[in-house]
Amino acid sequence: MGNGLYRGLRKTGFSILQAGVVGSLLLGSYVVMTGMSVSALRAFTMFLIRMGAELTGREYDGLTALGIAEIGLLLANPLRLFTAGFQLSFAAVLGIYLIGSGNKKGRFSDSVRMSVRLWFFLLPVTLWHYYETCLYAPAWNLLVIPMASVLLLCGSAGMAVMLIPCGAGNIMQSALWKITEWILLFYEKGSGLLLELPGARWIPGRPRLWQIACYYGVLLFYLWRKRKEKKEGRQTGKQVVRQLVTAGILLILLGIPKWKRGQMELTMLDVGQGDCFFFRDGNGKNYLIDGGSSSVDAAGRYRLEPFLKFRGVKRLDYVWVTHGDVDHLNAVEELLERRKYGVEIQYLIFPEQKYWDERLIKLCNLAEEAGTKVRVMEMDTIFLSGKLKMRCLWPGEGEPSENGNENSLVLHLQYGKITMLFTGDLENTGEELLAERIKNLRKKGELPACYDLLKVGHHGSRNATGEELLEVIRPRAAFCSSGKENRYGHPHAETLERLAKWGVSLYNTKDRGAVSMYTDGREYGIQSP
Repeated sequence: MGNGLYRGLRKTGFSILQAGVVGSLLLGSYVVMTGMSVSALRAFTMFLIRMGAELTGREYDGLTALGIAEIGLLLANPLRLFTAGFQLSFAAVLGIYLIGSGNKKGRFSDSVRMSVRLWFFLLPVTLWHYYETCLYAPAWNLLVIPMASVLLLCGSAGMAVMLIPCGAGNIMQSALWKITEWILLFYEKGSGLLLELPGARWIPGRPRLWQIACYYGVLLFYLWRKRKEKKEGRQTGKQVVRQLVTAGILLILLGIPKWKRGQMELTMLDVGQGDCFFFRDGNGKNYLIDGGSSSVDAAGRYRLEPFLKFRGVKRLDYVWVTHGDVDHLNAVEELLERRKYGVEIQYLIFPEQKYWDERLIKLCNLAEEAGTKVRVMEMDTIFLSGKLKMRCLWPGEGEPSENGNENSLVLHLQYGKITMLFTGDLENTGEELLAERIKNLRKKGELPACYDLLKVGHHGSRNATGEELLEVIRPRAAFCSSGKENRYGHPHAETLERLAKWGVSLYNTKDRGAVSMYTDGREYGIQSP
């Protein structure tokens, strides 16, 4: 906007000072109007430096101006350095200067190469903040970026013609607004359709720092060698092959799996007042036990989905839903509804059908519409995957309880020699029957003498995790998922006293946020902030 207005005014006879002042006022007003974002402030600073160079007869250097803008913005607020807007804005302009030199303006092939190279240049920054990218983005940018100029021009002109008092101004304004609306709709609909194409979304997760360092090392070496060959006048016949090999190396570097073979990781997510446990076995399969919250809005979209993408999870292989309470399943509903843009679910595992309530029936129907397969897990059913063993311990005896919590799916999870017990929202009566079952199975040698980890029942309610169950399972550590300042007062003092009496180490999302456990099947470690 600033440069275009400056050049236009110079051609109509305005002096450098006059044109520079008008351009600066316009661009400065735009920056204020749009909320003084980092990218707008960067552009404004670089424009002022350019106008200073024009007025003093000095040569404008883009990299120098970029550096001055960066220093100025960081001096005003050093924390900007860690924001996505700052990194993407400055990295994009830096990439244009480093990659774009030597391109012949107006050639479509050069525009294609520039779009692809800039996408690769920004890829680590994109994945660091958003954990995923669209592989068709370089091609899409060839349409989006040129239309952005038209969008900006029509929007600016539409505001300008508002000053015309006659009816012609209203007609022009309507036409300009219509064009901006069409372009924005094209952006929105086109982007949605693009993401539905096969292989459009790549979710490698957040790269590690060593991956980013190696990535930029390879990329800068390639650019340096290419520039050196160009200066020496050497022409090689293997340019395309070299570019493809370099691109493949870069993608492989960032796509290295974020899991360690042979190690299981389990994370209790902080979803407020609710339950959600993610775990991944040593073969890279991804699982979930429950997913919901009664205190966090859109927990699936804003808590669960970002976490999964951060870990590089595009698909959950199995999701167990222990019972039909909202705070155990509404985030799973969101994942099913957002499957096109979020994380897919291959299988949903429910208790036996006689224990279903209306919410589980609704979730089953939603899963079938989404193409997710629904299975039930009866009592004593065993699920095996490598060193991972899951066994259903409850429900399965007698008729369903009127209290839905007592019908919660109870899961015995074993990885190698490490054992865990997930009790859903099971309470007193159900716990007493469960304790008897565990005793009987233990006599047969089918269950361990004690558990390494217990998922505290019903978010730490006084009616759950009773003395009898604790005496039978004798856990070493316990995970409790409850919301900060929740209206139920979970976990209750009585529960905390019982856990302390049995010497159980408690990890609570209310106090610690998300908590993770890692195990190789022989030993385990627990990490929390």
